[in-house]
Amino acid sequence: MRYSSPGWIDLSLVLAIGMALRKIVGNVCDATLRINDMYTALYKGAQDRKLLSLNSKSAELKLDREHLEFLEKSAETFAKILGFEHLEQLNKLAPNPLATLKMMFAFYRKVRKLKEYQDKKKLKL
Repeated sequence: MRYSSPGWIDLSLVLAIGMALRKIVGNVCDATLRINDMYTALYKGAQDRKLLSLNSKSAELKLDREHLEFLEKSAETFAKILGFEHLEQLNKLAPNPLATLKMMFAFYRKVRKLKEYQDKKKLKL
């Protein structure tokens, strides 16, 4: 990884995490417009349903069936397009489907930043 200096920083990762991250960043690089369009559509859908303003930390979040289905389907769709293979584990860790989707959105924003570094040759995965 290249920092704002003439030198380089080598980062050590757990191999499995590094390989998964490499695959996901590669997917984002290969299909940037499609993934970004999907992110925008899902984010707008969550905003239109006023889901993003809810406190996702509450395990007692009360959502109707339509909203639950939207959240679950959105997370599945987004995970699939990103190549994120651990959605089931994320669902177990998250208190509710809204928290899962918000984490997926945040994850994508971080991966998108890594893609920018890779495009500028500041990161090599």
